[in-house]
Amino acid sequence: METYRCIYCLNQKPRSEFNREHVISRFMGTYENAYVLGNRQVCKACNSFFCDNIENAVSFDSLEGLLRIEHRPTPIHTDRAIGRTRLKIKGQNDIFDGLTMFASSDPESQNNLKIEIAPAVGIILDDEARKYEYFSIDSIPECDDAIRERLQNCKQPFVTFGYEEPIVTAALTQKGYDLSKATYTGNLTLSQVTAETSLETLINCKVDSILSRLAAKNIFNYLCYAYGKDSVLQSRFDNFRNFIRTGNHSELIKMFINNGGLRNIPGLVENCHVVGTGWSIIKEQIYLCGFVSWFNSITYTFALFPVPTAKINCLPLLKVIICDNGQRTIVENEYLTVFDWPGDNKKFGFLDENFQPIPCEGCDD
Repeated sequence: METYRCIYCLNQKPRSEFNREHVISRFMGTYENAYVLGNRQVCKACNSFFCDNIENAVSFDSLEGLLRIEHRPTPIHTDRAIGRTRLKIKGQNDIFDGLTMFASSDPESQNNLKIEIAPAVGIILDDEARKYEYFSIDSIPECDDAIRERLQNCKQPFVTFGYEEPIVTAALTQKGYDLSKATYTGNLTLSQVTAETSLETLINCKVDSILSRLAAKNIFNYLCYAYGKDSVLQSRFDNFRNFIRTGNHSELIKMFINNGGLRNIPGLVENCHVVGTGWSIIKEQIYLCGFVSWFNSITYTFALFPVPTAKINCLPLLKVIICDNGQRTIVENEYLTVFDWPGDNKKFGFLDENFQPIPCEGCDD
């Protein structure tokens, strides 16, 4: 029986154990001229594993998932929470400053999204600046002299979101707050509390190994499509391949993550994906790099392997594809793409469980 080798697990399997794999993960967009790998490149087992353990895990729980819902040509028909563990959304203006918020899909909204404010009780910090400090109903502090002074001449000492007025009144009274001379605003409409007509937010994104592996997988799929199966079966890709399959972040895996998109590539369009290869220099050594930029808003770049400098008289053009999420088409071309490898990798590392930046392991060049 004739067998074929999977580019991920490297096992030899019969033709029946392979199926088609989209170069760009299908949940990130579908295109008229979709790029797919053939029937003898990615086995069914690996395909299913990536779908179940990577793509499904982040489709509604990541910045990529948020952007995906926002830029869908048609809204999804269900109300789904988005980014509950990988996104922290905070209000930035007027009384919203400091409020925790959550995103959900919304079939009725123009941009397919709605922002919900987490239940909170606000106690005035600065009346002139209209700034409040927010607490859950169970974490309201005892009223002390400093708080009493702030409340004394304030017209709107309290604001609440998501709690019924009697519950908040009881909680404030129990903590020693005198409500007899204060105007409680929990029962007012938002327009009566603030004149702001827009909501500004800051989104803090947690990038973990699963999101990095998703990016690496799309890069590896494209390497196979653009340069052939034999090229990615070479042993020099084994560390990269192992990272995609297992998440083992070998010290040989060099990467950085940029919270922006790409520039100076002809054909870029709004909210597009860009996948391809380029050049960078790390400690005076030229590296072939692979990159993917989702919605041209967050970009993952991996140093794939060093290239002997003596063999390069001038940097050749490398292949890049642009996925137009408006027209739903893909355009491929060759460009001279060069990356400045970051000298301070602390700016580009993963975020820990407290959403604090930490250096990428293996990225201290």
